[in-house]
Amino acid sequence: MTTKRQFLHSYHQYRNTQLSQIDRADLYLSIISQLSLAMYRIRLILLLIAPWYLAALVPSIRVVTEDLPPYQIVKDTRIVAGSSFQIVKRALSIAGYQQNIEVLPWARAYKIAQTQPNTLIFSIAKTPERAPLFHWLYKLQPLQYQFYSSTKHSTVTIGNIDDAKSLIAVSVRGSYEANALREMGFKENQNLLIVGNFTAAWRSLEMGRADIMWASHIPANALVNSQYGYFPHEHVIKHHELYVALSLNTPEPVVTKLKNAFIEASHELNNHQ
Repeated sequence: MTTKRQFLHSYHQYRNTQLSQIDRADLYLSIISQLSLAMYRIRLILLLIAPWYLAALVPSIRVVTEDLPPYQIVKDTRIVAGSSFQIVKRALSIAGYQQNIEVLPWARAYKIAQTQPNTLIFSIAKTPERAPLFHWLYKLQPLQYQFYSSTKHSTVTIGNIDDAKSLIAVSVRGSYEANALREMGFKENQNLLIVGNFTAAWRSLEMGRADIMWASHIPANALVNSQYGYFPHEHVIKHHELYVALSLNTPEPVVTKLKNAFIEASHELNNHQ
């Protein structure tokens, strides 16, 4: 009897032990399975948020410009074409920045680029006065400046600066051209008319509100919209260069990255021509 009881007791102990081991094994497998699922979910989340996190580590670039054919051609307040626009667009892509380009009145665009970090501005004439105010990323092309008049008023003649100052000049607020005219001796409310954009400036010549305009070229849209056309005065000429520039208080790594991007973009575009 004792032997039978001992046998039954030993059997139940063995069975309970076996069941316990099986339960523990199932528990371990369940934990491992849940951990694997959790790790998979964590990896998935990291993959989803990684681009946003990396983007946050890279300073964003604000890009400002104006309507200035043929360098920047704007339609319905959006920049759609232009020689400067093409290389800026490609360089931003190479550097990994978004290509949101704001078209603004020049005076506002210039002020933003002067005062806010990480701001790219184009196309901007590099002058001795402006040289210390920006990082100059890329030279777009040389410019030849001279006075222009409407052929409607073809009797206008200029032999020197004094001749020019006896006339009324028109220019755009905040532009290099306006500053250049002031340096020549032109004064607002006397012989200098200031307007908001280049379209209005060229129109002022044709309407007779001004006699001359200091410019590097006659934009195609000005010619298309003109009833009479324009002509240059050959006796007063100055040379400058058109650039892409970056605000001075931009971190040096960003400056270097964009300079390299413009070099690469230039090579690409030249090879495709």
